[in-house]
Amino acid sequence: MRARVILAVLVLAAGATMVWWSLARGPSQSTVRSGQETPWQKSALWVQERDGKARPFQNGQTVTVGDVNVEVFIAPYPPVREGSIDLYVTDRATGKPASDGDLEIIFDMDMPHGSIRAQAMPTGGGHYLIPYKLVMPGEWRVDISIASGADAAALALIFRVE
Repeated sequence: MRARVILAVLVLAAGATMVWWSLARGPSQSTVRSGQETPWQKSALWVQERDGKARPFQNGQTVTVGDVNVEVFIAPYPPVREGSIDLYVTDRATGKPASDGDLEIIFDMDMPHGSIRAQAMPTGGGHYLIPYKLVMPGEWRVDISIASGADAAALALIFRVE
């Protein structure tokens, strides 16, 4: 009896894993060929709002976070496992480049391998370059903390890497 219960639990766990894996991979080739549009085809980049909801975000678009505007440009696009993110940070009130800020960058996924810290290199005129090399394909969350003087802002990007 105990062996049957264990076997049933293993079968259920395997089935749940297969369903999760198919969802995590995005659209199947048959879905793509059938002409149905999926969220993965519409955008490869999202920004997470304060309410926790993610909305599609265009590469090169600007988002307002706290007292700054941040233009996000990922190269190459759509994102791959190795690339860079260029952030152009400007003061929301004046529009002038904010080049005195400190940025903290953390890449993470819903996996037990831990997070990856990245270094943001100021390149001048409010631009910060963040080179990255990710350990595996999938959906990555990039938490960006921007500290400028006494002010701090947080931005969360989500992108899918094939």
